[in-house]
Amino acid sequence: MKKTFLHNSEYEKYKNLFKGYRFPLAFVDLDRFDENMVYVAALMEQTGKTIRIASKSIRCLELIKRIFEQGGNAYRGVLAFTMEEAGYLIDNGIDDIIVAYPSIQPSDIDLFVEKTKQGANLSLVVDSLGQLETLSRAGEKAGILLTACLDIDMSYRP
Repeated sequence: MKKTFLHNSEYEKYKNLFKGYRFPLAFVDLDRFDENMVYVAALMEQTGKTIRIASKSIRCLELIKRIFEQGGNAYRGVLAFTMEEAGYLIDNGIDDIIVAYPSIQPSDIDLFVEKTKQGANLSLVVDSLGQLETLSRAGEKAGILLTACLDIDMSYRP
């Protein structure tokens, strides 16, 4: 499978398409988007692995949904930027979310508990024992099990 990249003629096409528009602007070539989605899915099928979409790279709910609707089994879940974003995605039908950046802000923990109680498949990355203890206390208080994804620094530091 050969991957093609933007050629000068395509650059000129887009350049002409946007003449007269005020910049910056957002535009997605859905044909190219779908082509890339299929290309990556085919690569993953060869490995038996799946891809978790990093939402910070695709800040558009409709595009994230498009990937899951049309991308087949190669795509699984979202790596969200914040707990607030995870709540938004869950409220809009996206499930299986890992929140990538550790947070023990009370509002984030409250939202984590709320969404977990609602049945969301949600995990929070933690990188310290203190964060795990905070999650443990919040889960015990709410009578639920909160899921954590451990970020362990395995680098050698003499």
